[in-house]
Amino acid sequence: MAAGLGPPTEHALISLLALNGLRVSEATALTSSTWASNAARTLTITRKGGKVVTIPLAPRTARAIDLATGERCNGPVFLTADGRRLDRHGAGGSSARSPAGRDQQGRRAAHAAHAFITAALDAGVPLRDVQEAASTLTREPP
Repeated sequence: MAAGLGPPTEHALISLLALNGLRVSEATALTSSTWASNAARTLTITRKGGKVVTIPLAPRTARAIDLATGERCNGPVFLTADGRRLDRHGAGGSSARSPAGRDQQGRRAAHAAHAFITAALDAGVPLRDVQEAASTLTREPP
C-alpha cells in the first residue's frame, strides 16, 4: 500500500480505514492506553447503532499503529501537530492526500468503507464475510 511511504500516523489511519473498514470516527476515537495493553492485536469498537464488535487487525495495521503511538501509553492514538485529538475533519484531509485515499482515476475516494468493500471483493473474499466485516448484515425476519 502506498500509504506506507507517508508518516506513521497517516499510514496507521489509512490502514484502519482501507484494510479494516473502520469509519473515520471509530479510528479517531482509539486511545493509546487501550492499544498498548492489546496483545491480541484486535480492536473492540462500538459501531453505529451501538453494536459492539471485535475486529482482528492485519499485522501490517498493528505495526502501523505501534509506530504511530511510539512510546505513548495514554491519550489518543491520532494526534494533530499541536497535540490535540485528531477529529474526522483532520482525518479526512490526511486520507485525501494519500494515494490510498484516491480511486483508480486519481480522484478523491468518496468513502473509505466503499474502498474497503471493493478491495475485499476484488481480492476474492466471500460476500458474506465482507458484509460481516462491514457490519452490514441485516437481521433475518422472525
